[in-house]
Amino acid sequence: MYLQIDGEQLYENFVRPKIKVGAEWVTKGQTVEQAQSSVSGIARALFEKQFRYLVDRCNETLVNPMMKRISFIGVLDIAGFEIFDFNGFEQLCINFCNEKLQQFFNHHMFVLEQEGEDIHNN
Repeated sequence: MYLQIDGEQLYENFVRPKIKVGAEWVTKGQTVEQAQSSVSGIARALFEKQFRYLVDRCNETLVNPMMKRISFIGVLDIAGFEIFDFNGFEQLCINFCNEKLQQFFNHHMFVLEQEGEDIHNN
């Protein structure tokens, strides 16, 4: 994935972002921590979009109109979250994926299954 972003402009926006004050734009200085937080936020958003794109593309290949049930891919680390002094990008990706899958699992197992029971009991 190539984003076609000018590196200098990206740097300037992280280090000295422009904010609108009244009718004019003002350059705001950032601390190192603030700039790092902005970079981390962009990295998480890009990873989410890329991961979702890859999963969607893989799942498109699994659709078979002749089958009554649709197959899909997913990733689950049943050991749960690992705790480190420092979580690198790889661990962030694993944790993010786990959280999304846990939400899906909970919804499927507790909400959809309950709705199915309600339909069968009535």
